[in-house]
Amino acid sequence: MSLFNDNTKTGGYKHLNYTERTQIERWYNIDKKKPKEIAGLLNKSTRTIKREIKKGLVKNLNSDLTEKLVYSVNFKYYNILIYFLKKPCYNYFIK
Repeated sequence: MSLFNDNTKTGGYKHLNYTERTQIERWYNIDKKKPKEIAGLLNKSTRTIKREIKKGLVKNLNSDLTEKLVYSVNFKYYNILIYFLKKPCYNYFIK
């Protein structure tokens, strides 16, 4: 499985790919769309979008020193990378 999770299965359940996650980031943070609207645009379940937003929420410090919760696709991938770097290397070579 790749870091960006670009799954192209036909039928059944699919993962969100990087492009879809960046669209969620833009629609949620800039356009202020609700998860239900985003789910309709991406043809995904509302619950899927809510989970994705929950996983990628970060506190953003504004210029007036107030904190705001925003969705960041890059923060989610940073956490995945840290998780894999903390695992012992010998786990990757066991078959």
